[in-house]
Amino acid sequence: MVAGKNKLFALALVLSFSIAFAEEQTEKDKYKLQVISIVQKEVEIATSELEDAIDKCREEKRVSNLSVSDFKNIDFSGQEMSTFLVYHSLKADTKCITEAKLKNLPYYLIKLRSVLKYYNDPRFQEIDVDDFSILTHPSSAFEEELKIKYNEIEPKKRAVLEQTPELSKPFQPFKFLREIESETYNIQKAL
Repeated sequence: MVAGKNKLFALALVLSFSIAFAEEQTEKDKYKLQVISIVQKEVEIATSELEDAIDKCREEKRVSNLSVSDFKNIDFSGQEMSTFLVYHSLKADTKCITEAKLKNLPYYLIKLRSVLKYYNDPRFQEIDVDDFSILTHPSSAFEEELKIKYNEIEPKKRAVLEQTPELSKPFQPFKFLREIESETYNIQKAL
């Protein structure tokens, strides 16, 4: 009799779990489209914000007021000047776009992937998490090498130019380097 009661209790327990799971699945499916839609909207907003920031920074680069005269009498080798300008350009770009905007998009893409996976939506496989690091750190190795090279430049040399306020704003380093070379070596600009 006790064995029969145990079997009956086990069967009732299994049935209650099955019903609870079915209700949970129904509840889960009830919100699936809403949740996915909300997170997709967050991805769209983060994408739009990042695109707007990039556009704003491109415009700032275009109208940069960096002056060749600040760089004329500095005893930098061509390599040092190139390193110095590219380093400061990357810092200014990151500051302009902001770290938050650079990191928001990967965050929301990871969140979307997680939500899609939770709902067993096959689209989650289309979002490759390994690609997100490229969004936040597209040239990490290059930036780290550049930082090392930058720190190898004599601090006294760097200190003179680091006081230039326009270096903290976006600028076109290679265009500016050509202008410096043109002025330094009196190279005539081609029309």
